[in-house]
Amino acid sequence: MDFWNQTEGAKKKASLILLAILIAGIVGGYFAGRWHGQRIAFAFASRQWGGAQGRVHFMERLQQDLSLRADQREKMGTSLRLYHQRMMTLRNQYRPQIDGLIQEATQELRGFLDEAQREKFDVMVQHHRERRHQRGMRRMHRFEERLRTFKGEAEK
Repeated sequence: MDFWNQTEGAKKKASLILLAILIAGIVGGYFAGRWHGQRIAFAFASRQWGGAQGRVHFMERLQQDLSLRADQREKMGTSLRLYHQRMMTLRNQYRPQIDGLIQEATQELRGFLDEAQREKFDVMVQHHRERRHQRGMRRMHRFEERLRTFKGEAEK
């Protein structure tokens, strides 16, 4: 039997749809926030806005557009790094709560499925976690490589 035929009543179906939309919004917001946070982290830590392929260095862009003096550039770089640290602290503070919500939502969704569907769902969830981990590792390696490059340029 089909899942929708098993659920009785329009209220139950509407509740399930709304729950799925809510969970999708939470998960989407979480990952969008992580993506944005990583981009900002890289920009502030390496003084670069964006990545490779000719993107302009963030501080160089400020220098070019605002004609910063050396003391201003140094103070702004220090300030940006401090704010970045504060943002990462805040993000890390809320991360366990967000992860808990995702885990709770996953368990609730599993409850709506039969055994065969749960097995497929578990594989899907595990695949997503592995891909997320791999993306995170690739980003970390790229970040470390760019940071080494930046530090080498700064020492010159």
